[in-house]
Amino acid sequence: MMNIFMRLVSASVLIAIGFYLMMISTMGPELTSMGEGRVDYLIRLAMVLIGLTAIMYSLLWLTWPLLKLIANRFKK
Repeated sequence: MMNIFMRLVSASVLIAIGFYLMMISTMGPELTSMGEGRVDYLIRLAMVLIGLTAIMYSLLWLTWPLLKLIANRFKK
């Protein structure tokens, strides 16, 4: 039971961090209004990709044991 609780808490924290990174990437001036905003663009893109990766990883980490359990039940 404690393992499930820790898994839920850890995944919730990862999802919150991913959402926070994606929200932060939209802050600041528009990319088109900046003169040479190449570095800013790369930083924003990296934050979006890290945020999405954290969310996808945590969702996969939560659902994988459930999918294994369902597959084992259908094997029997």
